[in-house]
Amino acid sequence: VTDKRVVYYNRGAEGSKIVKRGDYYYMFNAIPRRLGMTVSRAKSLFGPWETRDQIDDTTGGHQGAIVDLPDGTDYGFVMTDAGAVGRMTNISTVFWKDGWPVWGTPQAPGRVPATATKPIQGQPVTLLPASDDFAGRKLGLQWQWNHNPLPDHWSLTERPGYLRLRATQAPALWNARNTLLQKGQGPFSRGVVAIDASHIRVGDQCGFGTFGKYSGHIAVGRGRDGRLTLTMRVIEDQATSQKTDVRVDAQPLSGERLFLRTDMDFKTDRASVAYSSDGHDWRMLGGDFPLAFDWRTGTFQGQQYALFCYNSGATGGWMDVDSFTLTGR
Repeated sequence: VTDKRVVYYNRGAEGSKIVKRGDYYYMFNAIPRRLGMTVSRAKSLFGPWETRDQIDDTTGGHQGAIVDLPDGTDYGFVMTDAGAVGRMTNISTVFWKDGWPVWGTPQAPGRVPATATKPIQGQPVTLLPASDDFAGRKLGLQWQWNHNPLPDHWSLTERPGYLRLRATQAPALWNARNTLLQKGQGPFSRGVVAIDASHIRVGDQCGFGTFGKYSGHIAVGRGRDGRLTLTMRVIEDQATSQKTDVRVDAQPLSGERLFLRTDMDFKTDRASVAYSSDGHDWRMLGGDFPLAFDWRTGTFQGQQYALFCYNSGATGGWMDVDSFTLTGR
């Protein structure tokens, strides 16, 4: 244990990373106030440090560093704030000039190329999992819960081949536990779920849509007359509360098995929801609505797909989800 000692200071820096190359330590810092990145170097961790600006969100990203391949070449990785889709990782070629790493190429320095050769050749491209038929006994790694889940309120085994979401007690979507999420993918992605709504009870709100700064969705409920209903609402997360826009309220629905669709277009940052009785003839509900990424509100993750089931009362029913299918345009 030694006395505290400041070895380097850059106001507001975060995401710090240090690598050693030759005689120098190289330290990479993100500067949030301008979405930029600096690189500093020193022959000792205790300095003195020299610092230079690198790239920013207009030229490729921030909050990254460099990695070396077995053949000795270096690549840089950074993230960029990319609108409603959230933060995306960029990989870039790196070259060295006067002992400093420079993102890009000698012909176009200081900029992440729009396209580049894959760093490691000869290996297949492995796509991330997305669609799910819920046939396994464990959730796929593409999913995440919005809160710590209630284990007795969801199951993959009570009805094999289906995800069962039992209604949790909550006043609104933002407070509801066991909402199951998956990131939307750019530039456009369409999520379709097939559900069995036969066990939805009065007071339940179970359905599918977006989750984040703007949570737009179709919720299936049941009226006092025993008939199923569809409600479309858009919830905007604000600094201290949520603003709810109910665009369609408790529209009667025929049939208990249906399909719900959510489209997210990250070129226009707009989304829409629709429903169908057969998965082919679709009816849009409530019009389109915005998508956004805002570090102060939402989930700080970009817009996500959401499966949910909650009830503002003490008890509720459940929704069975047969499948989730993710496609592009």
